[in-house]
Amino acid sequence: MGGADNSRCEVCHINFMQEELTKVHAKADIGCAKCHGESDAHIADESWASGGNGTAPERMFPKNTINAFCLECHPRNKINAEAHKEFFAESNGQSVCVDCHGKHRMATRKCRWK
Repeated sequence: MGGADNSRCEVCHINFMQEELTKVHAKADIGCAKCHGESDAHIADESWASGGNGTAPERMFPKNTINAFCLECHPRNKINAEAHKEFFAESNGQSVCVDCHGKHRMATRKCRWK
């Protein structure tokens, strides 16, 4: 089977096995660690299960940083400008890539990060 091995993450985040953004990137051999870092401390920390504050992955993306990060691999000049016209409008500060390209968010967060 080719593609990225996301099994270290999917042990807990099984919901992302069928999430579109994850699947498309995994097929291109781009796994969770490419964007979020190896996150060994996050993976090893199970304190959230007992109500504790878990360790965050190495890299997380507040809404205002998502587009810039996506554009590092998907440059604006390679994106269909007409289809993304509203997205690239100077007045648009609200739309982010994952609004249309996969709902890549935890539906329920059970802890706050340390």
